[in-house]
Amino acid sequence: MVSIDSKLINFLKKKGGLASYAEIIDAGFHKAILKAVLNSGQIQKIDRGLYRLSDGSTLSSPDLVAVSIKIPKGIVCLLSALAFHEATNEIPHYVDIAIPRGAHANKMK
Repeated sequence: MVSIDSKLINFLKKKGGLASYAEIIDAGFHKAILKAVLNSGQIQKIDRGLYRLSDGSTLSSPDLVAVSIKIPKGIVCLLSALAFHEATNEIPHYVDIAIPRGAHANKMK
């Protein structure tokens, strides 16, 4: 029989190693299971409401990935887009993102 912990790990693997808290809860996992797997070290909390597999590959742009998951309708723009496409040698201090008119964006740190 497959444990609920391994089901959560398999779910994260299917999602590419990253998932938001809402996606995990919507998939039917209880927050106590998430906390237990987090405490066991099999997954890591990389930002508020964002989790990844501990043994996952290293991300080249973890900030851009976090923003794209938290703000799915957002578009990376300006200096952040230039840096991602290696069209500048300047390193952005924050992620520039554009959202459609009327869309809601959560505050991110």
